[in-house]
Amino acid sequence: MRRIVEMLGSMKITVGLLLVLLVVLATGTIIESTQSREAAAQMVYGANWFFALLGLFTLNLAASMTLKWPWTWSKVGFLITHGSMVVILVGSLMTEFVKVDSQLALWEGQTGNTLVDHSRHREGAEVPLGFTIRLDDFQIDKYPGTQRPAMFRSLVTITDETTKVETQHRIWMNHPLHLGGFKFFQSSYQMRDGREMSILSVSRDPGQTVVFWGYGLLVFGMVVVLVTRIMQRRGLPEGYFPESGPMKLKQQKMSLGLILALGLGFAGTGEAASVSAETLKSLHSLPVQHDGRVMPLDTMARESVLEVTGKKKWAGTDQVATVLGWAFNSKAWADSPIIKIGSRDLAAALQFPGHKHISFNGVIAAPAFRTLVDEGRRQAGQELPLTSLQEAALKLEGRLVVMHGFLTGQALRAQPVSTDPVDPWVVPQNTVDPGALEQFGAQLAAAPQQNYPTAKLMQNEVLYNAVRPTRLAWWVLLPATVLAYFRWRRKENLWQTRLTSILLIAGFAVMTWGLAMRWQAAGRIPASNMYESMLFLAWGVGLFAAIATLTIKNRLVIFNAAGMSTLVIMLTDLLPMNSFIHPMPPVLSGTPWLAIHVPIIMVSYALLALSAFVAHMRNGVEIFKPAERAMEMVMD
Repeated sequence: MRRIVEMLGSMKITVGLLLVLLVVLATGTIIESTQSREAAAQMVYGANWFFALLGLFTLNLAASMTLKWPWTWSKVGFLITHGSMVVILVGSLMTEFVKVDSQLALWEGQTGNTLVDHSRHREGAEVPLGFTIRLDDFQIDKYPGTQRPAMFRSLVTITDETTKVETQHRIWMNHPLHLGGFKFFQSSYQMRDGREMSILSVSRDPGQTVVFWGYGLLVFGMVVVLVTRIMQRRGLPEGYFPESGPMKLKQQKMSLGLILALGLGFAGTGEAASVSAETLKSLHSLPVQHDGRVMPLDTMARESVLEVTGKKKWAGTDQVATVLGWAFNSKAWADSPIIKIGSRDLAAALQFPGHKHISFNGVIAAPAFRTLVDEGRRQAGQELPLTSLQEAALKLEGRLVVMHGFLTGQALRAQPVSTDPVDPWVVPQNTVDPGALEQFGAQLAAAPQQNYPTAKLMQNEVLYNAVRPTRLAWWVLLPATVLAYFRWRRKENLWQTRLTSILLIAGFAVMTWGLAMRWQAAGRIPASNMYESMLFLAWGVGLFAAIATLTIKNRLVIFNAAGMSTLVIMLTDLLPMNSFIHPMPPVLSGTPWLAIHVPIIMVSYALLALSAFVAHMRNGVEIFKPAERAMEMVMD
């Protein structure tokens, strides 16, 4: 029996299970993003083999706790952290088999008192609420100059089926209604024939409380482990933890090569408008209304060129000059093959095999394009899966819409019509060329209306676009990482230490400046999408690297923090993520606390990533080089 427990609680099995779970969860996430949530649940999260894998992981946790018997005070933190993960898994199992997951769709004036469960193990079962809910009014707010919803809410009346007492409530994004063990979330809406329907997500999940208790225990256990380690270290004699010596030259070259690879691995048409350098510079900061906010023309041009062509610059030309050409020389540009097709199969379907770009008129003239778009819209309206051709055609249609706005002169909305910031702006009249547009902008800036953006605000965003703080940050942090590596593996010298510290602090300062400039331009905390979350993740690691180089002085910790900070900010800059500022989704704009939660959790992930990296290094040494006790103690 002892041998079975030792086998189940083996560190090698733990590391192997963690790696398998990492691959499985990554696979499930990819399936969910590329196909659907239902496909991921069927293929991964709800599969019997996945439950078996979680069961084996639970046995591994239980066996590892058993192997620690007798349980002394020094093992309390270990037991709490491992026990908390068992609690989390039990709570997740309760959610899987007991949770009620449904939707309630109500037209204004309509009532409901029964749910149809959509959870996988109770599909179609009717669940009585115990009360009646009536939708009295549905309200929707929109972003300036667009039909994009900024917030929507439901005003409802609850009638108790026993006492017949009526109470009024409001449900909106991030402000659910808790009643009778159920949670009502504002999910979506429909508008038809002048009527409005509110769609509420409804759930009852007793396992969630168990999971939250598990997470609380996990945090408490980590604190106990930290305190225990500090107390144990203080009780050891001085000099017990030796410094690790220099590595062999071959190992050193291999590790340094990996670091450098991160940096070295990335490394009859219309013409742009003929504009003087002075006019072009002025138009870069011209305020225009686009995508639900007011921004400089520079930002709009960069986003539009990338969206239409798939390139940051078309033919190496300044983006503002390019879009001015679209707007003031539309006839020539309509026949220029500049619109990204995005799919080889779509190019073949449009009779342009092998082409990567197509002209605006070329797309319009292709009969297959309209057929694919109509089919795609019909499928999407019925919530049916789209074919790859239909998806590519709908994306191409989005690029056509952007290009159409410039070709028809409707994109450059630079004139506010009132002092109300929500009202849409219009295209200035009699602006027949870039010079006239510049003159119009100068007149507005000389006598600005209320709520008209200042020149300084626009120029700051133009500067932010030009500097590209993410790129500058990893350019600074990469040499800091190389220096930190040599500090860790060789005998330390003063100039190396100071230069490493200067570069780490400078890289963190660049990231901080970039976040501040983005915050100012957006008028909100930059925490609304994956790109901005990555910014805070990189900033959190950079903050720890700066603190470590000034206070901790542990060379392994500094190298770890510098490398992680460089890697995260490099990925943020180089991965194909949308880096432009967009309006915050209603799910985040409903409360400032959720927007604050995102950066806090990403900074927490930063510390988790650092500690996880060192922990895996330590486990690797223990498993594969048990004789390297000195390095293991340094990591401890």
